[in-house]
Amino acid sequence: MVSVESKVDVPAIVTAGRTSALALAAYREDRTSPERFWNFQEAHWDLNRFAMGLPKSDVAVSDVPWTKDKMGLFMRKRRFGKAFYPNFALFLPEIASTAEGLKLLAKAYPQMGWSEQDINGVQNVDQSGNPLTLFGHLMVESSIDAPCTRMNEDQAREAVRKAVRIPQTLNVYAEAGHVSKLLSPTFQYLDEDRTTVRILSSRVFGRVVHALFSPLGYCYVRWFLLPGYAHARLGVRSVGA
Repeated sequence: MVSVESKVDVPAIVTAGRTSALALAAYREDRTSPERFWNFQEAHWDLNRFAMGLPKSDVAVSDVPWTKDKMGLFMRKRRFGKAFYPNFALFLPEIASTAEGLKLLAKAYPQMGWSEQDINGVQNVDQSGNPLTLFGHLMVESSIDAPCTRMNEDQAREAVRKAVRIPQTLNVYAEAGHVSKLLSPTFQYLDEDRTTVRILSSRVFGRVVHALFSPLGYCYVRWFLLPGYAHARLGVRSVGA
């Protein structure tokens, strides 16, 4: 028996693309609006799901937990380490938040080049090695250059703890990088070859992952940095509430 793959619904994809573009434009005009944020994220994931091969129910966007005032507050600069950084909001579906979810994100954003890189060994864990997933509505730093540079691994963890935040997973970083491209005034991915970040909640063979985006959207993922290594262009990113 021959299995015939169903045809791609091109009109639906075109419509989703237009809807996503309109929702993005509206949200850029008022990034403190929970309604516009929800519309943007709903349209964004409705478009992504086609590349990921998922039904709409798998990427359904839940109600926004923040008020307009709250969204305005966390988009202002907030202390992290020795400096202050603004934040932006994003939504990550639970199905895209796990180690298996990295493969789905690779389909949604093929420019990351993850099909050419070995990301199969990535595990999302907390500092004690317990499984960790970060999904739903999240707040992340919007600065293009990584925060909290010149810190070794322990110092970076302490900076995140003092800020009452959680270290990002590679899944969150991938999505944040693409939302940055859509929302930043300069239309840039996070880091863009200028800085590298320790992804403290993702490991390979027990070693913390580090990553950065290129200006073309390629996302380099490595895990060779020693815990004691620090550099002026090596930082860390986190998730707040």
